[in-house]
This record gives sequence, structure tokens and C-alpha cells, in this order.
Amino acid sequence: QWRLLNSSVNCLVPLSNPDVCAYPGPLDEDDQPHGFCTVTFSSSDRFEGHFTHGEKNGKGKFFFFDGSTLEGFYVDDALQGQGVYSYEDGGVLRGTYMDGDLNGPAQEFDSEGRLMFEGQYKDNSRCGECWIYYPDRGSVFGQVNEDGEMTGKAVAYVYPDGQTALYGSFVEGELIEARLAALVSMETTRPHLDVSSDSPVYSYDKSTSTCIATHTLLPDPYESKRVFVADSLISGAGEGLFAKMDVEANVVMAFYNGVRITHSEVRGRQSCVCVSNQMLLVTCFVNNRCRPTLKCLLTVPSQQCRGGKNREIITQGNNRPCITWLYTWGTSTKSMCRGTR
Repeated sequence: QWRLLNSSVNCLVPLSNPDVCAYPGPLDEDDQPHGFCTVTFSSSDRFEGHFTHGEKNGKGKFFFFDGSTLEGFYVDDALQGQGVYSYEDGGVLRGTYMDGDLNGPAQEFDSEGRLMFEGQYKDNSRCGECWIYYPDRGSVFGQVNEDGEMTGKAVAYVYPDGQTALYGSFVEGELIEARLAALVSMETTRPHLDVSSDSPVYSYDKSTSTCIATHTLLPDPYESKRVFVADSLISGAGEGLFAKMDVEANVVMAFYNGVRITHSEVRGRQSCVCVSNQMLLVTCFVNNRCRPTLKCLLTVPSQQCRGGKNREIITQGNNRPCITWLYTWGTSTKSMCRGTR
């Protein structure tokens, strides 16, 4: 119930929460909000929408103090049916609401409109079988646990080609132990996988400042189909990364794992880091800025691609995501990103 605080501006406060005030809006005969109104809360959250005798009914939208919003259709003061939650960073969650809670199918998108999650929610938490998508077009499928985390022994990571997969145990979306599999078909949103019985066991091999990798001779199954290492065609460049097949623009060809090195660390070093018996520095740049990630991608950008079978992959660093493997004697980190090992 509401009581009229100031009749000249139609300002009301609810009896249950005197820190809320509606400015201004039409009132019914009992001085309750009726029609389109704006309600501002003491937390600076704001609701704009339709009221029926003091309750939210019809289309409405919350504007939260952190910049996020929630929009949908209200019935008897609760959000029902399809709703759209927009994060402050531009990401979007489109889901199904029952009595104000997320219950049912939902999709989440990042600020650039790319699908990041597809699955079910129950009581505002992820549940059941879900897909988690990554910017490189890889994805993880499985049944989340009671906390909504991708943890279990029957989880699959699907590579960006949508065919190659690793099937096994994951904890919070991180690979623990898995075997090679092939995605042979899709039934609605459930993948059917053919797990290789003679596959080696793959696990998350995190780099540290003292160890780049522990399984140095275990090739990545996705990379093995697409690239190989051989003597570079560039004089004095050591080994280069070559394509095994014709390549279209913006196709992920290989993954690089390493320890992030900042610009200041690079500038402060006078000596080289020895990796694979070559004198190289390993840095990850996106838009000429070092990004806080342990896993970088080598993509083949449009117009810069020297792809095609048995062609060496060289990518320029002009506002393009890439991994930099640089000789410390003279190559500028802002001018060349070289896909060599």
C-alpha cells in the first residue's frame, strides 16, 4: 500500500518502505500508482513502467545504480515470461522469468553480440545441460553441478571447427583429463560424440615462470590437422609455422600457451629467454596492448594471410589479435607479430 506524501507533485511512499518515492504519475481513487509511473529507490535504482492500483503490471524496466537494466513484462508486481538483463559492460542475458526469478531457457551475449552461454536456469542459477562459448568459437558442453558450474566427468570441449573435441573430466570449466573425440551429429542442442579408444590423455598444462609445458611432445589434435613447424622462409628467422591446408580469413589455426610478459618487463630485459632452444621472447598483444591472458590465438587475418597449403603464416600486429614470438635483437613489438616457435 502507498500513502500520498505531496499531492502537488503526486509523490507517494509505500507503507512498507518509506525510502521509495514515485515522481510523478497518475493515481487511482485510493492514491495508488495507476498508469505509467517512475519509481526511484533510496539505492538510486529506478523503475519505469505501468502500474495497476499500486502493483507493476505490463511492460516495465529497472535501471540499476551500476548501469545495468532489466526489462520485461510484469504481472501482479512480478516479472513474468521473457526478460532482458543488460550488464553495465554491454553484455546481455535473455531469459525466461517466473515470479521474478530466472526459470527456463536463457542465452547470454557479450558486448559485441557474440553468444557466450546457452542453456537453462532454475531459481536464478544455471542448471542442466548447457553450452559455454568462447570468443575463438570453441565451446564447452555438459551438465552443470548444483552450483551452476561446469564440473563433471562427462563434459566436452569442442574446438572452433565444430568437429574436433576433448571429452572427459572438467572442474569449473577447466580441463582435468580428457580423450580425443569427434562430434558426429547434433540432436537439438545435444552433441553426439565418438570418443577415440586409443586416444592419449589430455590435461590442462598451465605455464609457469619456470616451466612452459610438461607434455612438450604431446601435439594438440586441432593444430595437428592445420599446421606444422619447419624452417622459416624468412632469412634468420629460425622455425616458422606453416599451414597444411588452404585457409580462409579469421580462422583460428593454432593456440599458444605461455606466461604473460608486460611491456615494462620487455623493456627492462637485456638478455633473452630460451624457449625450445631458440632465443625468443614470448608476449601476447591485442591492439598493441599486453592483455592478461595465458592463452593466445594465432588467427589468419584478412588481406594479411599468406595462408594456403605449405605457406608460412605471418600476421601483422596492426590492431589484430595475435601472439608475438620475437627475437630480442631488433624486432619491434609494435610492428610485427610473427607466428614462429
